[in-house]
Amino acid sequence: MNFDKTRIKSLSEKSQLGGREFRVKQIIPLIQVDGILYLTDKRVYFQPVHTGIYGSGNTVVNFKIKEIIELFKRRYKLLNIGLEFRMRDQQSTMYLAFQNTEERDSFYAAIKELVSESCVTAESSILDYTQQWVNGALSNLDYLLLLNSYAQRSFQDFTQYPVFPWVLQDFKSEVLDLKDPKVYRDLSKPIGALNEDRLKGFIKRYNETPEEQKYLYGTHYSCPGYVIGFLVRQYPQWMIKFQGGKFDNPNRLFKGINKEWKSVNTNPGNVKELIPEFYLDNPEFLLNK
Repeated sequence: MNFDKTRIKSLSEKSQLGGREFRVKQIIPLIQVDGILYLTDKRVYFQPVHTGIYGSGNTVVNFKIKEIIELFKRRYKLLNIGLEFRMRDQQSTMYLAFQNTEERDSFYAAIKELVSESCVTAESSILDYTQQWVNGALSNLDYLLLLNSYAQRSFQDFTQYPVFPWVLQDFKSEVLDLKDPKVYRDLSKPIGALNEDRLKGFIKRYNETPEEQKYLYGTHYSCPGYVIGFLVRQYPQWMIKFQGGKFDNPNRLFKGINKEWKSVNTNPGNVKELIPEFYLDNPEFLLNK
């Protein structure tokens, strides 16, 4: 399969990389879309192998390069083959997995020359963002989103979904006094260390385990099952796909924030942190419809 050049928007567009085409996968939640990637000096084109994947008649999607505001190399399935770019509207994003690192780097180098300099992220950028946060120019929310992005996390990849911390610990009071330190979780410790009695149990198990098999926490603070579990009310189809055509065990379903907070403090198998949706403006994921 070759890229259909009749889909190029303007005759004035010039192909880049000598017209080279890349076989890639577009990564969206629980789905990988095989397709062809093509670059001109004005747009990025993605042509799915299977037509109609984006709806009737939509066989190719494209993004204007001038609309790209962020460009990130990504690690996908522990391989350095991913690339993600985010658009100016903050809603559109393209997460791609290449066949190998060489192809990813070739495409990255080419598009890097076309986007504005502020789009290209570097390790030094995070130090600038940290200083902005310290000075109050960045909110906690924006700073944590940036940290997650620099940690290779993306909303398109449930295996590396952004992680946000539990901040409050009082989920029973009708009114919260945000000036009272007692309403906040101790952020100097990971979830697994908040309950001292439970932590002693973890350490006891650690000390009794053979050297080559030692571990402190038996579960992770984030994984696809946790993310999908939090979002099950808004996207039940993700749960059904993830669980092979059914919903998860009712005892494991996310039933309420207070119940979940109690679980992450007492259940030896639950040390999960939260997802950004708990701090964003849309409460849809918490509503039963």
